[in-house]
Amino acid sequence: MTAADDAAFLATSPQLTGHVTRVGTMRKTVRVSRRIQVWDKVLHKNWKKTAHDLVHDPQDILNEGDVITYGPFPPSMHAAREQRGQTETDSRVRYVLREVVTPFGSPVEERSSRLVGSPEGRWRGTPGHVPVQKVVSRTRGKDKGRVDVPLR
Repeated sequence: MTAADDAAFLATSPQLTGHVTRVGTMRKTVRVSRRIQVWDKVLHKNWKKTAHDLVHDPQDILNEGDVITYGPFPPSMHAAREQRGQTETDSRVRYVLREVVTPFGSPVEERSSRLVGSPEGRWRGTPGHVPVQKVVSRTRGKDKGRVDVPLR
């Protein structure tokens, strides 16, 4: 697995285009949505449907709203993932980021990777981060009002 093998693979492998819809659920992984056509057998007509893919983001710099191109893992990354036990049959992450076509918000050069597990919340430094205390509402009997109990 050399750089020439990777370059040849990247030149011939298919590229998909989509926009990032979810960031921060898993480390170095984002959910990307793209539109596909699905054939309806009864109506004999194509319909547009949204397909979702999990994409590996090596630098962890993508934001929601970015338009990206992505594709399958090159041979060198694929071999390293197989050694760690992250094969395509075991993992739902089947694609890797190729390039950011249109960044949403700040330019890609100014972004830094996210920090996980901060005391303020799960992701520190993401846009719109506001620490929130979770509260659950419980009812007591038929005629009693609701009571807010903080979760621990």
